[in-house]
Amino acid sequence: FSMVVAFRDNEFSKVKDFLNMPDLDDYIIDLAPLESIDIKKLIEHRYDIFQIKHPIFPDDVIKEVTTFTNGIPRNAIRVFRELFRRAKENKRDVTLDLVNSIKAEAPLI
Repeated sequence: FSMVVAFRDNEFSKVKDFLNMPDLDDYIIDLAPLESIDIKKLIEHRYDIFQIKHPIFPDDVIKEVTTFTNGIPRNAIRVFRELFRRAKENKRDVTLDLVNSIKAEAPLI
C-alpha cells in the first residue's frame, strides 16, 4: 500500500494526529524542482489532456518560466496558463517580453 499526499506545513501535523502516525515524518520525501524539459512535457501533456490547441512555447520562454517558478509545477502551470490567455487574447506569440510582463506582476505565483 502506498499513497502520495501533499499538504501545507501547517496542515501536516493535523493529518499526523488524525492518522495516529506520529512517525509519519520518517516517510516524507521532498520532490526536486523540475527541469525545463520536464516543465515542457508537463505543459504539453496538460494541453493534450484538455484538448486545447496549445501555442508553441519557445525554449527560451520555457527556460525563463522554469527559472522564475523555481521548477515548481503548480507555479509554472499558472504562468503558462496566463501566457496562453494573453497570447490568445492579444493574438500574439508567446515571447520573453510577454514572460517579463508577467514577472513584473509577481503576485501571480
